[in-house]
Amino acid sequence: MSFEALSRGAVSSLLIDNSREAKRCILQNIEALSLQGQAAFQFGDVLKLLEKMAVKKEFDIIYADPPYGKGIGEKLLRLIDGSPLLAPGGLLFIEEGDEIVSENLKTLTLVDVRTYGKSKLHRFERIA
Repeated sequence: MSFEALSRGAVSSLLIDNSREAKRCILQNIEALSLQGQAAFQFGDVLKLLEKMAVKKEFDIIYADPPYGKGIGEKLLRLIDGSPLLAPGGLLFIEEGDEIVSENLKTLTLVDVRTYGKSKLHRFERIA
């Protein structure tokens, strides 16, 4: 999704993954597409990395596709809802296999859920 966004005019993109195989593939794609100045990669646990970034970074769009059925999507939702990671009016997309519990959010509102086969794409917007 990051490469697609860059091809459609996004200024920059940050990709995070904790798989060594994904890291190799992503870095090869960044080089092959000459995106070194626009695409950055960080290796590690997304929850820990985003927690550290919360005081320094602000994103207009966050797209998360965590492994299904491990509760990571909901943990990401709670982390982003309780931090300044997403800019006002920014969009958060979380792809999961099941519905994400989106009750009691402070700064995000669920806008839409679309089903694509076994995947559900949840779209949230920063309201505050």
